[in-house]
Parts: sequence; C-alpha cells; structure tokens
Amino acid sequence: MKELIVLHEQFDAMVESAPHKVAISANHLEMTYQSVQERANQLAYRLMASGIESEDVVGIYIDRSPDMIIAMLAVLKVGAAYLALPPDYPAERLRYMVADSRTKLVLTRTVMENSPVIESVATLSIDEFQLVEPKILPHVSSQQLAYIIYTSGSTGQPKGVGVAHYSAANLVSQKQHYVHFGPDEKILQLAPAAFDASAFEIWGALTNGATLVLASPSYQAIDELPKCLIEYGITTLLLTPALFHVLVDYREEALDGVPQLIVGGDAMSITHAFNYLSRKQKRGQRFLFNNVYGPTEGTTLVSSYPMSSLSVDATKAPLGEPIDNAKMYLLDEMLRPVRPGESGEIYIGGQSVARGYLYQPGLTSQRFLPDPFSTQPGARMFATGDEGILSNNGLIEFVGRLDDQVKVRGHRVELAEVEHAIRSCQDVSSVCVVLHIDNKRHIEQLVAHYAIHADAESIDIEQSIISHIQTLLPAYMHPSRFIRHEQLPLTTSGKVDRRLLMGWEEVNRLEEMPSNEFSSGQADSELTEDEALLAKIWQQVLGPFDAVPEADFFALGGDSILAIQVIAEAEKQGLVIELGTLFRNPTLRGICSGATQTRIDSTQQNESQLINEFDKNSLPVGIETAYPATRLQLGMLFEGLYSDKSIYLDIISRDINLPLDEKVFYDTLQAMARRHPVLRTRFDLSSFSEVMQLVEVQPLLPLAVESYINFADEQLAERHEHVMAELRKPFDPEVAPLMRVHAAMLNERQFRLTYAFHHAILDGWSESVFILELLKLYQANLSGESISLASPAPLSEFVKLEREALGNDHAKQFFSRYSAKEKMNRHQVPDFKKASRILPERTVEQLLNNVSKWGIPLKSMFFAGFYLATAHQLQDIDFVAGMSVNGRPEMEGADLTLGLFLNHVPIKLNLDSVNNWQALARQSFNAEKEILLFRRFPYSEIQAALGGPPFEAAFSYVHFHSRNELLKQGLISVDEDVRDHTSLPIRVELINDLEGEGIFINVTADEKRYGIGFALTLAEQLSEKIEDIAFSPERII
Repeated sequence: MKELIVLHEQFDAMVESAPHKVAISANHLEMTYQSVQERANQLAYRLMASGIESEDVVGIYIDRSPDMIIAMLAVLKVGAAYLALPPDYPAERLRYMVADSRTKLVLTRTVMENSPVIESVATLSIDEFQLVEPKILPHVSSQQLAYIIYTSGSTGQPKGVGVAHYSAANLVSQKQHYVHFGPDEKILQLAPAAFDASAFEIWGALTNGATLVLASPSYQAIDELPKCLIEYGITTLLLTPALFHVLVDYREEALDGVPQLIVGGDAMSITHAFNYLSRKQKRGQRFLFNNVYGPTEGTTLVSSYPMSSLSVDATKAPLGEPIDNAKMYLLDEMLRPVRPGESGEIYIGGQSVARGYLYQPGLTSQRFLPDPFSTQPGARMFATGDEGILSNNGLIEFVGRLDDQVKVRGHRVELAEVEHAIRSCQDVSSVCVVLHIDNKRHIEQLVAHYAIHADAESIDIEQSIISHIQTLLPAYMHPSRFIRHEQLPLTTSGKVDRRLLMGWEEVNRLEEMPSNEFSSGQADSELTEDEALLAKIWQQVLGPFDAVPEADFFALGGDSILAIQVIAEAEKQGLVIELGTLFRNPTLRGICSGATQTRIDSTQQNESQLINEFDKNSLPVGIETAYPATRLQLGMLFEGLYSDKSIYLDIISRDINLPLDEKVFYDTLQAMARRHPVLRTRFDLSSFSEVMQLVEVQPLLPLAVESYINFADEQLAERHEHVMAELRKPFDPEVAPLMRVHAAMLNERQFRLTYAFHHAILDGWSESVFILELLKLYQANLSGESISLASPAPLSEFVKLEREALGNDHAKQFFSRYSAKEKMNRHQVPDFKKASRILPERTVEQLLNNVSKWGIPLKSMFFAGFYLATAHQLQDIDFVAGMSVNGRPEMEGADLTLGLFLNHVPIKLNLDSVNNWQALARQSFNAEKEILLFRRFPYSEIQAALGGPPFEAAFSYVHFHSRNELLKQGLISVDEDVRDHTSLPIRVELINDLEGEGIFINVTADEKRYGIGFALTLAEQLSEKIEDIAFSPERII
C-alpha cells in the first residue's frame, strides 16, 4: 500500500484496521475510531451542503473536547483548512483572525453561535442533530492547506501561517525517529488548539491508531496535570520547557510513567534536564527524552536531540538532527554555510516548510526563499530569524533572535504587537516592551515601560492600560509589570534605549545611589558614626590616612581584593555594603550613604543544595562533601584532556629562610590540607549528572625531600631543572590531591620549596595565601608555638554565585555587544615566548602620586597602557581586550579561601574620545566599574553566545599582599621561579611587588602566530607607555 500523505485519509486507514479501538478519551468518556469517523463524515456532508469547498477556511469556535477534534476532521475531509478560534481569546483578536483569514464559516456549539465574535460570519452548530444524506467527499491533494495557525506579528497584528497536508503528515509519520508513533501510544492533547504543538498531538495520535487523551481546559493547574498523566497512563507527552521545569521541581513523580517525553518551544534548563535524566536512570526505566526545535512555519518541529546524549559539561542542549524529510541550514548573510565555531541564521528546508503567510505574498517572499541546496524544483527554505552557532560535531546550538521577537513560556511574541496594543490606549504617548527572564526560577515576563500624554484623563493609568489590552491580546501576551516614566530614555540617535530598559531595575537602583561629588558647602568635616566605623576598617586594611568624608578608597590604594576584606569586616560590625556601592561611590560618605539603601540576603546555600538527590546518593565512600565544578574549571579540565601539553599546570619554586624539619613540615602540609578542602579535591568527569568537585576526607599531600647541601652551582641548577621536569608531569584531574610538593635542604637555615598544582584548584591570590599560611604555621610548629588563623569562607559559596550569574540576562545582553575574533588554527602547535620588564622605582613613585591626585587605581592606569600598546602592535582599530577579574564572594573569610575565582571579561575602550593618558586611565576605570555587576558571568558562556572568543589578548594585574608580608618578615627570598602554561595567544601580567623589587611586566605571546620578538616588543612598548602615564599624563595619545 502506498504511503498516505493526507491527514484524514491516514485516519480513514486507521478506522479500517481497528474500528473499535479507542480514538478519543476525555473525562473518562471514550469514542472509538468508528464512532469518530461516523460523526466526522456527517459533519463533512453538512459542510458541503453549506457550500464549503477546497481551500476555504473554516473556523472552529469550540473549546477542547471531542467535538473540536471531530470538527477538525470534518473540515479536512471536504478539502478545507481549519482555523482554531479559542473561546478564551479576546473578542477583538478573534474578529481580526476571522476577517484576515477570510473565514467562510465557523463551526461552534448552539450556546455560542450568537457570540458577537462570530456575528459577521456564517455559523454551523456542531451539536445540532441533523441526519444528512451521504455525499461523495472530494479528492484532497497533499498540497492543499490543512490548517491555519496565527502567530504574533511585528506589524502590530498577528499573521496566519498556512500548513499543507504533506507537511503535517510528515511531522507525524511512523517513519520518523524522534518519537515512536503507533497504536499502543496514549498521547495527551495538552496544547491550545491555536498553537502548532496541537498538530503533533492530535494527528500524531489519530493518523497512527493511537488514543488521543484530551486534557481539561484547566490543565495549567499543576495539581491536575500529574493526576491526568497517571490516571490515563500517558505514554507520549510534548511539554513546553516552562511546564517541564515546574513538573521536575514540584511533581517529578508524575513523569515516571511517561516513556516518551519531548520538550520544545523554548530553551530548556540543563539542570532540570539532568535532574530528570538522573531520576529516570535511577529507576532503571527505558525512556525517550528529546529536545525539539521548530517554528510554526516549520510545521511545529524540524529537529530533535536525544537529551540522554548530553555531555556532562553541557550548558545548553543542541538543536539536534533534522527529522526525516526536513533540512536545517546555518547560513551567513550571503546564504553560505558557516564553519564550525561560527554563527549564522537558521534556515529550514524540506517537507517541513509551511506554505507561507496567508494572503501576504510580500512577507512570504521575504521569509520563504528559494532553497539553493535542494535539487527539487521549486523547493523553498524558511528564514527563521533565529541565530545559531555550529558546533564541532556539526550540530547547531541556539544563540538567540536576530530581531525583537521573544519567547514567553514557549509562545512566540512580537514585542511590536504588544507595544501596538498598549500604544492604542488613549492615555499612552510612548511605550517599549522588554522581556525579563528570571532563570533562577525559570520565569519569563514581559515588562512594559511607558509614558503618558500630559493631558491624560484616566485616574488609574495602569489599570486603564490593562483593561484595554485585555480586549486585544491573549493572556500570554499581557505584560506582567508596567513601569511608568516621565519620558522613555533615548539613545544618541533619538530611538528608545531598549538595552537600558532591559536592565532598568539595576540601572535605576544604581542611579538612585547618592553621588560622591560634594561641594565645599556640602562637605562635613566631621564623620558620621558609620563613616567613622568604615574609616577605622580602612585604616586596618589600607594603613593610616586622613579620615575625611571625601577620602577615596581607590586613591588610598584599595583594590577589589581589599574591597572584599573591607565589606566582610564592615558586615561583622553591622554595616552592610555592596561591592557595587563601593566602586561607584568610593568615598567614605558615598559608601555609607549607599549602605543605608542596600540589603544583602544572608541566606547561604550549602553544598548539599547545589547537587541533586541522585548525585548525593551516588557519592562514594570517603567523600566529605561535593559541589559542581565551575565553568572556568570545566574549560581548563577539558582543554587539558585534549591537549598534548600540560597547560594549566603551575610550578613555583622559592628559597625559604627557615630550617627544614621533614616531619614538622609534612605535618604542617597535612594541617593545611585539613584547613582547605581544595587541597583534598578531585574532579569526577562522568559519574554524575554534571562534573563534580569531590572533597576527600583524608588529607594526603605528597612530599618529596632531598638535600642540596654542598652542591656546586652547576650541579644545583641541573638538579633544579630535573625536579621542575618531574613536577611538570600532567595531573589526572580525577585523582586527588592535585598538588605535589618537593623540599630540598640548601643549608642548616634554608631550604628550597617547589610545588606544582593544577590551576583549576588555585588562582594566583590563593597561591599567595597558601604559601603565607603554610610558612606561618610551619614557623610556629618549629618553635612549638600555636597560632590562630581566621576561618576561610566555603568555596561552595562561589559555585552558588556563579550559578546565579548564569541566569543574569542583563549580563547576556551586556556582552552581546561584542563579536567573536577569528579563531586560531587549533592544529597549529603554539610557540609561547615570555618577556619581562621591571618598572623603575621613580616611575612607581610617580604613578602612586597620580593615584592620589586622580583617584584612579594603578590597575586602571596599567590597563590603559596595555590597551593602547597592544592595539598599536596588533594594528587593530577595533581592538577588544580581555581583563582578568576576581569573583570572590563579598563575605567574611572570602579573601582566605583557596580556589579558582578568576574570570575573563571583554572590554573595549573608545580611543577616539580621549586625547591624553589621564582620560584614558579614567575611561579604563569606568569600564571596569561597568562590568562589575557582571564579573561572575562565565567567560565560557560569553564565548558560546558569541560563537568564539571576543579577544586574543588578556590583561591581569595582581597585588599579592600575602607575599609582601612574607618578604617583610624575611621568610622567603625575593627570587622565585614561576612556570605556568596558558592557551591565550597573548597574556600580559603586571605584578605589584613593592615590598620586593617593584612592579613586574610579564608578556607571554604565541610567536608562531605573531612573529619572532613580539613578546619582547610588546613588553618594551608597554613599559614606555606606563612611563608616559607617570610623567606625561597630559600628552596627546
């Protein structure tokens, strides 16, 4: 038998094969395939008698019920196309749909036939019993329209998408592999009939001999859906991500009996996906769990990805492979396929492409284009407007929209249509609607920003707007919040500043903070109680200074790490400060004024709340605690696995001015391991729903000891290199500890300490804390004394904060301004060379004078010099730099925690807007303040969103106060041997070592890529430019 590609003929075939099988089940009332066929045929005859012909549009003004399904079948049988008209839609919208689609007749029920919604069109009541003489039903071609779905329109009105039989039949063909269709399935009809997901449910069941179970209209109630799934034994279920997330969070047991679950319509939370997978796997059930993608113009869905194939470090689900007879392309602006790592627009081809927009040939021709990749004459492809990135495995990952269309709980919404509805309210003068996403709770909301006419008459403007749009828009398009402005903010080009409004809450909060500018008449020479308390804390951290209200934290030498200490100490004493307040209002008065307006949620998420129950129950014996790996750790781990070199392995060697007692030193090492969990940590890459950090109970830091006494210089150097080579061997990240220690006696009063560690467990600041505490403890243990060290904050707090940052949509929007740089050849082995310089003492002294005069920290001055020097050497007028930023929590003990807290963020300065060094340094400082709110948004996420790295040169400035303390006490020598590896093409590091030799400039560059001598030239140019900043700050640049 030839394959049927007309929906109702496939249904007819099911009737012939199993007439007495249950076709529809609703409220425990069942209809067989035969009874549905009889009623559908009778209604089809009535439609023919009413003059309905091929390609006519017939409205169905009936709520979810067997009558609705029968009406759809009857319309198809006469060659017409059905248009669902949900009774809960606003009357004005339904009238528009009826008129725009040129609906010829509306099927309804007797009690609804006098509704004003359908008063202008002929109606036929489906529940009126009328026996009609059988007629010969017309032949229907697979090319004819089957149904019309209205989607949100950018012109202010919805637009109708026409879907042909062959497209819908392909969607639900038994030959598809993304889900199993067959007579044993029970498919829940959950989606509103006006949405394209309903086609999958209805025709997936009725054209394959399955049972279609109709949910009640109140399915949204979370208490009712789980009951429905269990009572009816649903086997196949299509959910929007929003509903899936809620079920996983609150009623996960409801999905236990559903063998086939597909989720689509919006981005799915990977955390929820892993939780669901873990529960299924733990129960030992066979199941199908797919992420599907596709717009209405692609006939519901065009691709599917099996979620069980997700890698443990996945942050989002790929769109997957096209379904059978569908095609998916990722093309650039010239309609050329992109290469792996590049982004482009997603296009859909094959049988999934809808016919077009009803009665809109112009718009259809813009979006439905000739398919240049198809050999079939007349083939078309649809331009989705979705941006994707092509991964190395050939799969497409969704990035976002290329226009203002958004998804709200799985529903497409054109913001222009919502704005058009609000603007039609007589009191509104201007409006801008934006999407706010709370990823922590997985809630999407539309927020309307509006201004009103000066002569507005309504007393309650907001309620007037709400009442007005309720007559125009369906509920899912209603804004959840309305924010009134005197005037909407504008860009320099005079357009509404949508980007600013997307982050309005944060910007508004910051703008309401008091200014740090005081006139002489406002300044008060006496400090308030809070200011005096804060000044005392500053003096403890920064040293003595004149405590006046205008005292500036950064002008006094403060930096971000010291800021954490200040904030934690202030909180202990009852003064609550946010880091953003300190950066934006860095004076005593500015900070204390801002502190009265800030609140910090003191509720802390412990480690057990960071992992799901399945992972908790899977923890092996001997594990003290566990928490997920951070994004930067994941990047280091997986890059290390696929690299031939021991990148991200650091080795440090120092001469210690203390005698070496092997037993005492070994015991001290183990005490450090007990104090700092990261020294007992290993990573598990595959046993859990995500990569985990596992902290082992037993501390076993390995120590190798030998003697260099009486070694000649050459012999000592040779042995030192041998030890460095031994320690350079790569770590297995799944075996703890990820540190090796070697101690060699030089003489009775001195030994050389060399240790290697995986960079995934320690950043530079943490290493300086490690060596300070280790030597202080060792010195005390040697003399038999005891010392007390303050407790470090838990590392899990940073993991929690990063998870929160991942859901920050303002951050995603902020970093979307950048674009990916051209990627380097991964197959080319880099040739890293290093060059160093030391700034002269007089230069450092003058720079510190400038810090006091300008109120700009050293870091900003150095970054300005780095930025200009690197841009000049690369000859890149659009240069974007990477800045290393610290993400430690603002809590007591965070500065003592060992771990990896670094992140890289892109920064672009406007060189055309400044003409001297002081102005460029201030712009650098302002740029760092701007990214402060987003400093924990992972660099890996930025790369993924942009389709590649946004910069090739990274800058870091480190001031290791702990190391300076060791130098002051004479516990270590100035000379040290530090060897590390990186994957960044250019890395520039400035090290503040004022207690030692001054300020170091270290430049590391891949000279295979940039040419021989690049690192040295850049180091020299940077040194010259810093000289200019010190002594010629007004020089034209």
